[in-house]
Amino acid sequence: AAALWVAALALSPCDLAAATYYVSTAGSDSSGNGTSGNPWASVTNALANASASDTILVGGGVFTQSVSFAGKALVTVKGGYTNNGGTWDWDPTNQVTVIYGNGSSPIVMPAGAVSNTLSCLSLRGSGTGGNKAGIELTGPASNLLVEGCTIVSNQYGVYGTSTKPQSLTLRNTVLARNTSHAMYFY
Repeated sequence: AAALWVAALALSPCDLAAATYYVSTAGSDSSGNGTSGNPWASVTNALANASASDTILVGGGVFTQSVSFAGKALVTVKGGYTNNGGTWDWDPTNQVTVIYGNGSSPIVMPAGAVSNTLSCLSLRGSGTGGNKAGIELTGPASNLLVEGCTIVSNQYGVYGTSTKPQSLTLRNTVLARNTSHAMYFY
């Protein structure tokens, strides 16, 4: 029985290492595989492939897309990286990572996600009209940590409903130049 218990410990999911995926403006969602040397082109694709406790490192540049964390848990998306031939260095001062909404709404949707983190990103350009927001908290209960980010030039910085339990923590995050409200909950 002791040998069986040892074998079970060796296969424990707690021992599995979390993955790190990479996203770059020079990457490809069709031929990339999310590695440091062959990154994907979109955060959306990286999130679709991420599992619990994975990290997504995003290079500097502008990524035009909406990002959904639907059903994800414990995933971190961190911007401000530069790819130096497969070696990724964190340089958020010189490598600004922008998730640009291009008039779509919203830019980030936690939508039932649990304990995810956005770090060192600029969320901008969700547009105006129709409750467009940098972050929308209107789906199933979610919680999200946003740290070191800027949420600018949207209709709402954060838009949400009070009818579903939501948790949003902002640390060292700037909400500015959002045309209607920095934060609006109804």
